[in-house]
Amino acid sequence: MFEVTMPDAFRGEELFIKIMSTCSGASNNSQIVQRLMATSEGREVWKSLLDFVKIVPASIPRPIDKQDIESPQTLVRLRTESLSMLMDFITE
Repeated sequence: MFEVTMPDAFRGEELFIKIMSTCSGASNNSQIVQRLMATSEGREVWKSLLDFVKIVPASIPRPIDKQDIESPQTLVRLRTESLSMLMDFITE
């Protein structure tokens, strides 16, 4: 089981600013994801979204590592969930 956690306010704001500067004009998460993958700065943000994902193997969350994720679809889904959480965190 995976858990997506909230960033602290400063890290959340930093990532939000990077996302907005990279993805200006994007109107939904799908477009944001595409734009993040299109630039080197965006790919750095995309990779850092996993910093907010923990794995909960026995009710004690821990950071994930490469052995925890086998499917590329899971990797994309976790990053997308982190992105959605971050966008909600900033815009609420």
